[in-house]
Amino acid sequence: MRVVRQSFALGEWGSVFRAPDPRLHSLVIGDYHGWTETSSTGMRQTEAPKMLVPLVINLGPAFDIDSPGNLSAAPEPYDSFVAGLHDRYALVRSSGRSRCLQVNFTVTGAWRLFGVAIHEIANRIVSVEDLAGDEGRVAIDQIRMTSDWAERLEILDE
Repeated sequence: MRVVRQSFALGEWGSVFRAPDPRLHSLVIGDYHGWTETSSTGMRQTEAPKMLVPLVINLGPAFDIDSPGNLSAAPEPYDSFVAGLHDRYALVRSSGRSRCLQVNFTVTGAWRLFGVAIHEIANRIVSVEDLAGDEGRVAIDQIRMTSDWAERLEILDE
């Protein structure tokens, strides 16, 4: 597990990276990524379209996200979510505090885990509960019940 921390004038952030279990190599792109951000001004970032399907397990306050499939005029709040493939950028805002764990799935990995055709979630942000039901909720609860990053990552592997 690799840990990176940084402080700056308006806050601080820290990241934890670890490779997934080798059995998941063809389903996950890159390392698992856990992070904590604290800022006195809030965070705002633009997420460019990518050829991956991120699962974000939220361990802190909800994010406000404005994505291409957003049907309302205002950003929508999201807790833990999956972002389908997008053809345009999404805007993500946080209150200034965030703590999350992210897994970037291949298209095949997302299909195998969630059992949904990728076109059904294209340009959309979907709650984990809507995709994975009770099983997803239980896994997220297990991850939230521990404050240890290594244990959280082990739960992800399972």
